[in-house]
Parts: sequence; C-alpha cells; structure tokens
Amino acid sequence: MEQENASKKEAPAATLSVDEAHAFIGRENISRGGFYAAIKRGEVPHVRLGHRILIPRHALLSWLEVAGDPTMRAAR
Repeated sequence: MEQENASKKEAPAATLSVDEAHAFIGRENISRGGFYAAIKRGEVPHVRLGHRILIPRHALLSWLEVAGDPTMRAAR
C-alpha cells in the first residue's frame, strides 16, 4: 500500500499564491509589500481571478531566468 502511494506523486500545482511565490523567490530578497508592489506595477507575471492573485508557475520560472540573464534584460 505504501508503495502505491509513493509512486503516485502529485504534480506541482500550475499556479502559486502570492505568499507561495514570495517564499519561493526568498523572503530575505524582497519584502511582502515590495512583492505586492511589483505585482501591481506588472513586473511579476500574474493573473487575477476576482480578488485573488495567482502566479503561474511556468511564467514565474521564466521570469526569474530572464531576470538572472543580463543579455536578456538588455533586450527588453
């Protein structure tokens, strides 16, 4: 029974909450308020569903890759 459960690992969620995304990039790197401000400015990829803000996992990972690549930042 344990082997069945171990082999059925859940895929990661397609979206993250703002707090989950904030924790993922590192709370020591930016304050929670600063992260919300970046979302409001459109700097962080996100979607709104009513009052809820969701961060698509693939978009966050792509955004972080571009942010860390100086040649890609210059192209924007």
